[in-house]
Amino acid sequence: KMLGLLPFQCCVHISSLLILLGQDGFEQMCKLSPENVKGNIRIKFVNEQGLDEAGIDQDGVFKEFLEEIIKLVFDPNFALFKCVEQGDKVYPSSNSFVHARHLELFEFVGRLLAKAVYEGIMIEVPFASFFLTQLLGRTHSFAYSSFDELSSMDAELYRRLSELKRYDGDVEDDFCLTFAVDEDQMGTIVTHDLKPGGRMTNVTDVNRISYIHLMSNFKLCTQIHKQTSAFCRGFRCIIHPDWLVMFSSPELQRLISGDNKPLDVSDLKKYVVYYGGFSGAHSVIRWLWDIVEKDFDSREKGLFLKVKHL
Repeated sequence: KMLGLLPFQCCVHISSLLILLGQDGFEQMCKLSPENVKGNIRIKFVNEQGLDEAGIDQDGVFKEFLEEIIKLVFDPNFALFKCVEQGDKVYPSSNSFVHARHLELFEFVGRLLAKAVYEGIMIEVPFASFFLTQLLGRTHSFAYSSFDELSSMDAELYRRLSELKRYDGDVEDDFCLTFAVDEDQMGTIVTHDLKPGGRMTNVTDVNRISYIHLMSNFKLCTQIHKQTSAFCRGFRCIIHPDWLVMFSSPELQRLISGDNKPLDVSDLKKYVVYYGGFSGAHSVIRWLWDIVEKDFDSREKGLFLKVKHL
């Protein structure tokens, strides 16, 4: 029995996810049960004239649907995700509230990413290490330290807090810090207490370790708790957390995006399954492998590997 065999409508040229929100693609995907999402999903593209595009979805159209949505939602300009301070790795943005249905969007994107992982579809999105740790559910481990993870979000803040930790002088007089942090919410500065009465509590030699951990926890967890929870909820309804316990954060990233190691064509050929009367001895197949081995560069071999069915 083919589960989730439903026609979804979405615009092939999406300029804003708000357009998608008015289409059946978003609404129907949200209504599908986890078991249906794991099944076959057929996508129907509608052109700019509102007409169905010709063609049959044989996985390729669904991949295009995924790639179009992923490209949009992980673009920092869309404000659903943002990049780390020094690099291109992404994590949920605390300013995602600019989208009225932002938490629904995070759950939707979590489902899409999990569907891609479930189907073995590579998604070229580099995630911040601390966010992958949260996706793996490791933040409640006795060995977890938000301070140790902070460098994967903001290396400069991690450096400053490390300096505070090792400082030999008078912390209270020299740093003039309180247990509070200011956040820029779309041009409006909002002050958050790191603990009750935090803005009235000075950071001293005695309590600075507590301040360091509270600040790190706020940046990595508290500030984006709702966004992260919604994303994880969508992801884990497709990929059960028990399936992920064997992976580390770097391994999970490779599971999502693949590896940068050179493609071993000889090894790949051993596991290819041919259809339609073709075999490894067919002249067309021999020409194909000859081109891949001798003419394709590393990037082209990587693109070739993304094609699941030839």
